[in-house]
Amino acid sequence: GITRAGLKEKEQAFKALQAQVNPHFIYNSLSLIRWRALDVQDSEQIVIIDALTTFYRLALNNKISVIRIREELEHVKAYLDIQQLRYPDRIQIEWDIDSSVLDFYTIKTVLQPIVENCYLHGAITRRKNAVIRISVSREGGNIRMSVYDNGQGIPGDILSAIEEGTHVGKGNGFGTSNIKERLALYFGENGTFTMESAAGEWTLVSIVFPVCPEQPIIRREQ
Repeated sequence: GITRAGLKEKEQAFKALQAQVNPHFIYNSLSLIRWRALDVQDSEQIVIIDALTTFYRLALNNKISVIRIREELEHVKAYLDIQQLRYPDRIQIEWDIDSSVLDFYTIKTVLQPIVENCYLHGAITRRKNAVIRISVSREGGNIRMSVYDNGQGIPGDILSAIEEGTHVGKGNGFGTSNIKERLALYFGENGTFTMESAAGEWTLVSIVFPVCPEQPIIRREQ
């Protein structure tokens, strides 16, 4: 496996990549577009701009790697608000959130890439009665965050390859290896990532990690 030092280096590379994208430039541009949209009273445009601003406020803040579950859900909601405007009336979004866990911590940007897979790989926009369900619940000393969709599912051989980390395809094994590595960085064996799917029918992706009333920190070399 990759050494912890190697994982730390990856986390630094991730931060460096974020730093290259100048947040001020993006916010100033969005603010300018928002003023112009206000000028012509284009309310739908303002919704998109506000969702983008929320999205980038979290995505580009490279000073933090862990956030409250509440903020992680805001990030996903901003992403979904934009997708819902792109594909009106095609997908029902369901939220099943235990409000008592909202102030606990999670590592950030774990849910949004999973939800993005519903669109990229799950072909959810082409399904009849399409549903994406985002659940957050407490199970004893753990938090379970999961994303269910009734898109096209993942064939068994690809699912196995993703589980083993050998799948090479567009989007880095469905973007999952990065999430697994970061879970391991913070929670070791106590953070798990699972994907279940029935090809042609549905996919369920779950992340389980310890309840964190305080910000979790990267584990030292074992």
